[in-house]
Amino acid sequence: MSFVRYPNYLKSDTAWSPQIPSSWRVLPAKRGLTRRKELNLGMKCENRLSLTLNGVLPRSLEDLDGLQASEFETYQIFQKDDLVFKI
Repeated sequence: MSFVRYPNYLKSDTAWSPQIPSSWRVLPAKRGLTRRKELNLGMKCENRLSLTLNGVLPRSLEDLDGLQASEFETYQIFQKDDLVFKI
């Protein structure tokens, strides 16, 4: 793996890097991400996924354990490579 070298760096308050390139700006994530919400109206998708501490896992429509919505049509549809948060 090769790394890009920048001409100037600044001290950073981020936990992931003590220095960042001077040309970078630190912004809230909501500035660089787009929120999309597509509901499963009409049961367009029967592939049910569950967001867990171990990642996103497939889950049967018949599995009624745990917290869940009363209808699967209120679930959101996600696409491959979507970034998912549970808040």
